[in-house]
Amino acid sequence: SLLFHLPSRGATNTKLVKIGAREATVCARARVPTCAAEPPDIEHTDFEVYLLNDNYNMREHVSRALMMVCGITEADAASIMTQADWGGMALVGTWEKALAEHTYIGMKQAGLQAVLRPVEEQDDRDR
Repeated sequence: SLLFHLPSRGATNTKLVKIGAREATVCARARVPTCAAEPPDIEHTDFEVYLLNDNYNMREHVSRALMMVCGITEADAASIMTQADWGGMALVGTWEKALAEHTYIGMKQAGLQAVLRPVEEQDDRDR
């Protein structure tokens, strides 16, 4: 299957991703803000994707999968992988629901252990 990364915010971006002999053009749209008076909508909540440590994937495979699926640099992939190795899990990124699900599925397809969860709102006292 074809894996690619979409940026999370900002103006519409198009990114061409080439994997092997296949090509795909991917288009991401800007997030539409919601009115503050509206109740929270799970579709407009940001989600975090975490990489979990495992004992069976080689470091090179994990690093390459993170670079291909998440569109991050080799240094960032190594940093995330090291954090997961030492701490049991590491934050890969925070995206809107559709992009986070896409990243999560791509990581799972690559054989990585991952967790997808909504971002928790901070209390006013925590700020």
